[in-house]
Amino acid sequence: MTINKTILVTGGCGYIGSHCVVELMNQGYEVIIVDDLRNSKIDKLQSIEDITGLKILKFYECNICNYQDIFKIFESNNIDGVMHFAADKSVEMSINNPLSFYQNNLTSTINLLQAMSSFNVNKLIFSSSATVYDSNSAAPYYEDSSPLKPNNPYGSSKLFIEKILHDICLSKDNMSCGILRYFNPMGAHPSGKIGEDSINDGGNLGPALVKSLKSKSLVFKIYGDDYPTEDGTCIRDFIHINDLSRGHISALNYVFNSNDSNIWNLGSGNGYSVLEAVRSFEKMSNFKFNIEFCHRRNGDIPISCASVAKAKNDLGWTAEINLDEMMYDLYKWSKSNK
Repeated sequence: MTINKTILVTGGCGYIGSHCVVELMNQGYEVIIVDDLRNSKIDKLQSIEDITGLKILKFYECNICNYQDIFKIFESNNIDGVMHFAADKSVEMSINNPLSFYQNNLTSTINLLQAMSSFNVNKLIFSSSATVYDSNSAAPYYEDSSPLKPNNPYGSSKLFIEKILHDICLSKDNMSCGILRYFNPMGAHPSGKIGEDSINDGGNLGPALVKSLKSKSLVFKIYGDDYPTEDGTCIRDFIHINDLSRGHISALNYVFNSNDSNIWNLGSGNGYSVLEAVRSFEKMSNFKFNIEFCHRRNGDIPISCASVAKAKNDLGWTAEINLDEMMYDLYKWSKSNK
């Protein structure tokens, strides 16, 4: 299969970026990765090549907040489209240091868009988030009708960028953007070779489970047991990272054949409580945690779940992997990630 298109992937050594690079390469795309390695590891490159049996076209260690560096990358390569993952992503860290989040996430995106414009690159997939939705509105969330009101700077930075992309697409006839609002990515590549191993603690459930599994005490902390849910813990829409990656390819194919901006939720459409997810991991790993319930964290909301009808209708994409399979792949990754 030959596609003959080159995709620049910012943040391509990160959790979601690396899995999407694998999917891009398996689908016949050439891939250039840009990553500053502040929150990711260089050994992901070899793991990606081991999984695919293919070579990454090029890798640049680069912080795209430096415009001259990203300009030179476009100047040196023939790029057909971009997948943009590079961003700070911790909700809690964004609450504690909002200025840093806005500076990094907005500046890097504006620089990227300026470079794209300079070299007439008009196809972009943007990594957004379900945190753009109003947490006081009822789930499931719909792309075109649910109110938008982030309750933390991380979500606000994503919503600001969505607005920028929409305005650019209105101003340029040949510009096309796919904005993907993720819910809760989970799991790891079935090979066990890549998973979520960010350097900074983003507060995500998967790494927390792995960290607790490797501790001698097997203590696992759940933040909040007094939410208005059946078991008192938050409900989340967990989606396997491979399903999420397939969604990116479907969106990219759509974007290459359109000239506008589109927004799609990427979730499973199913809500699971945090406690249910922990019990699933226990079952798949055959370990039992000592669960400790703690106070709620800032920025957490009771229920978050996607309507996935628009992605199904527009992209022909749906999530296929269930919660137990997500947790089994996470456990498999934990055993190989020493």
